[in-house]
Amino acid sequence: MNSVAGSTVFYPKLLVDLLRGGRSVQVTLRGCMCEAWLLYSSGTSSFLLLAAMSFDRYVSICRPLLYTVVMSPATVLALLLLCWLLPVGLVGTAVLLASRLPLCRSQLSRIYCDIYSLVSLSCGGRETLLSEVYNLSVIVATVLLPAIFVLFSYSAVLSICLRRSRSFSSKALSTCLPHLLVFCNYSVSSGVEVLQRRLQAGSQPTASVLTSILQVMIPTVFNPVVYGLKVTEIRAQLRRLLGCQRAE
Repeated sequence: MNSVAGSTVFYPKLLVDLLRGGRSVQVTLRGCMCEAWLLYSSGTSSFLLLAAMSFDRYVSICRPLLYTVVMSPATVLALLLLCWLLPVGLVGTAVLLASRLPLCRSQLSRIYCDIYSLVSLSCGGRETLLSEVYNLSVIVATVLLPAIFVLFSYSAVLSICLRRSRSFSSKALSTCLPHLLVFCNYSVSSGVEVLQRRLQAGSQPTASVLTSILQVMIPTVFNPVVYGLKVTEIRAQLRRLLGCQRAE
């Protein structure tokens, strides 16, 4: 649901803009802020959802006798609401702060609107500094801390697997591997995005456009492949297809 929501915000508008042609696209400030809010809420929710999934795997493998007690339906519902509502509130506040900044420029070298770009268009001053500090704190709360929690959870899972039988370890690792691959995918693409946004020079619009494309394209293409290959029927069809190609 989270991936569908994020894709729905971005891809229909991108396709319409491509069909219209032209080297630039005009968007209202309100529309730009709305897109930034929805995209960033979806993106940060992904990290929190991955953290919740890692907690589920940790309890299942490291505390199996307590799983039904800890991961009750009420707990799952609370985790889902936290993963969705917390980013909506934090990112919404960031967008609200950015909307109050006076703008001295109006051109973004991006294929979508983002909060940092809106702040970079402002005229500077104390309000801009406050917005940047708050945006950094949001990144720490919704990206860095969940990433640390994911690493801690899977480190504990790996430690348990090394002390158990080979069959148990194989089953546990096969369950956790797709989550880890998706987590690495999000982490690498988001890390490159954050570094590029913080270190970019004003005379390098091409790099900004490229990273914005990679930020939305790589997870969208890679994640379904990771989860799809875990399905036995898909793997069987893929082996059959590759076998036929080799036979030809």
